[in-house]
Amino acid sequence: MSRETTLPPWLTIEQSREELAEQVIYGVTNLKEARRNKEDEMGYLYRRGKTWYMGYQDHTGKWVRKSAHTRYKATAEAKLKQAELRAARGEVDRPPMALQIFLEQYLEAQRPTITLKTSIRQRECLANLTGEGSPLHGLTLATVTLGARSQYVSWRLAQGRAKRTVEREVGWLKQALTEAARQDLLSWETVARLREEISRKRLPALRHAQTKRERILWPKEVPILFKAVNDNRNLRDALIVALWTGLRQGNILELMEAQVDFPCDPPVIRFTPEQMKNKTGHLVKLPPIAAKVLWRRWYGDPERRFFADFRPAWKRLQARLQDRLPGFRFHDLRRTYITIA
Repeated sequence: MSRETTLPPWLTIEQSREELAEQVIYGVTNLKEARRNKEDEMGYLYRRGKTWYMGYQDHTGKWVRKSAHTRYKATAEAKLKQAELRAARGEVDRPPMALQIFLEQYLEAQRPTITLKTSIRQRECLANLTGEGSPLHGLTLATVTLGARSQYVSWRLAQGRAKRTVEREVGWLKQALTEAARQDLLSWETVARLREEISRKRLPALRHAQTKRERILWPKEVPILFKAVNDNRNLRDALIVALWTGLRQGNILELMEAQVDFPCDPPVIRFTPEQMKNKTGHLVKLPPIAAKVLWRRWYGDPERRFFADFRPAWKRLQARLQDRLPGFRFHDLRRTYITIA
């Protein structure tokens, strides 16, 4: 078979390899169209696989070819028009933003609207997501794929991290990528595709991960705990309230006298949305033993807290009970309450 019959009908033997290379470079199916676009300094679109790419002249007159990060031609055309408009204004194309830099900016922008505790947790998420050794280290926003996130999940679980901790880190990353789409640093299509794939596949490493622990305080262990804390009334009372109400450690530390309504039957603790982790108001009914403890500590000052900071004493107690109550944490009292309630 002759060479001419193996070539496209619009390309003859007399045409040079440079002309064929020109067609490959400009990515169009018609050589005349490629020449016309180049002569008229027009932008163009082409597709590789399912992804559309675009070519245009930047503010210096140099031809640029880059991915439009979309599978839809209409979206690619809109991005091409935006790029040509920026070039006409003399604006410089923004280089791909590193994931670490964007997450730092996102955290800084969030700081005025979140608590100090949440800010510290998000700072830890940032360090884990982009630190040395992380599969996401050194990536740009555009190169964060489901595969990269799955590798990160497997890497964190291999370090012995709890499933819930890894879910929180991946969830914060998903929020940050959504904000990147709002700032036009990522396409909404890319973010939506990631969300769709995650909701469909649920990150296999997380789905099959075994929860490391679900610790509760068994009835035979209750005397061990409270006998060891008889010498510290502040900590003992806090443990009683935690065991019989299921309140978190932070809620007990910040519990004010104005929040407790003793005249009610039964007495209740009222929490505003700002005081709760899930940002919804909450009403906690006090069983007699917890109401008795709070009534004994009540001084009639609405702005006074019921408990002094008992966290250092709790750490010392944990160390003393390591042999008899191995791995027991303050939050396990909440799990115990949920189990027996």
